[in-house]
Amino acid sequence: MCTFSSASSERIKDRRGSGGRSPFRLRRNSLQVGGGRRSRSPSPARGGSVQAPELLSQCISVLASVVSEDCRFKISSPRPSRPPNALQAVVLDVALFLIHTQRHDPKIISQIAFALIPAFSTFHIEMQPRLLAFFEEGIIRDVLEDLSRIQGAGQIEASSAGGGFD
Repeated sequence: MCTFSSASSERIKDRRGSGGRSPFRLRRNSLQVGGGRRSRSPSPARGGSVQAPELLSQCISVLASVVSEDCRFKISSPRPSRPPNALQAVVLDVALFLIHTQRHDPKIISQIAFALIPAFSTFHIEMQPRLLAFFEEGIIRDVLEDLSRIQGAGQIEASSAGGGFD
């Protein structure tokens, strides 16, 4: 049988306070949103909101970091649910998504392309065909199509401007 000394029982009573509650129990109002307590993390709506261009540049920066540092590795124990080059495939999918959403901004496209160039040395050899297809289909082909469209529009403008002076 275990007995407590009077000093230890007094400490337990002091910790519980006058309400007889355990110090380890949370009050219900502390779990509620807006329960009078201030949030530990600043709300983006208050003052330090992140603008869309900043968020996009942060995303490209994280993508570049993942390509250069994390994509060197394969999954150690691959399974059908975890392919060996899953991270590399996700990186290419995210980059394609960014390219698709920003396809009319050549500056962003070039930033994404430069972020993925280190993949030629960090991706494993079996991912090289997919990486080349990404650059060919996702970046180079679109850039060349935009260039020919711009040049075609320039040639049409030049011919119409030159034809009016006859």
